[in-house]
Amino acid sequence: MRFSSPLVAFLLLLTTSACGDDDGGEADAAVDATVDAARSDAGFDAGPPCLLECESGLTCCLGADGEPACVDTESDLANCGRCGSTCGPDRGTACVEGLCECGRVAIGCEGSRGSICCPVREDRPEPYCANLLTDGANCGGCGDTCDALRSDSCQAGECVCGDSRAPCGDDEHCCADFGGASSSCVDVTTNRENCGACGRRCRAGEDCASGVCRSRTDAGADAGTDAGADAGIDGGIDAGGV
Repeated sequence: MRFSSPLVAFLLLLTTSACGDDDGGEADAAVDATVDAARSDAGFDAGPPCLLECESGLTCCLGADGEPACVDTESDLANCGRCGSTCGPDRGTACVEGLCECGRVAIGCEGSRGSICCPVREDRPEPYCANLLTDGANCGGCGDTCDALRSDSCQAGECVCGDSRAPCGDDEHCCADFGGASSSCVDVTTNRENCGACGRRCRAGEDCASGVCRSRTDAGADAGTDAGADAGIDGGIDAGGV
């Protein structure tokens, strides 16, 4: 059987076009996916677009105002060491050679309550890192010192005495229990084992009154005198008809 030339040419054209579409579609899809992925990665890694060409030693990062800028990552507080690494007041006070410094701490603080950069104070001439959760000199806040008479530790940012989970009251001191294994709040105005202060023990025959150890004879005499005086005053008033 013989085919005319136009018919053969038409069939060949259809076959070639079909094969080209199948292969080309898969190839185009693969190329497009690769290009899209490359663009995505490049945009992420390169950071924000910088309209200005940065000089040698400068890097294009987001500045303190949120706009792209050429900055020195060796000293820039908003981009310390790399783009986006902020050396804020909680982490440090200066960016030196790409490291966020807090006083003498070259690597800076974490910027959390467990490690925060505190400013200078009377007994600390330089900024310093502190743990606000456990540091009795900075309990809950920089410079918030626990009263040593009313507490013995800082737990979760609160001054506490022993297992009480709270500081002691006005007339109480945080004193070590027998053996020193734990502490508790005691009323130092009446406690014979801690009269006036922790560990100040009254001797045998003495009681603790108003934070002072007194012999029981003196205490009884004072009590009798006071009682007599009160009785006399009351009796006089009653006799007067008031």
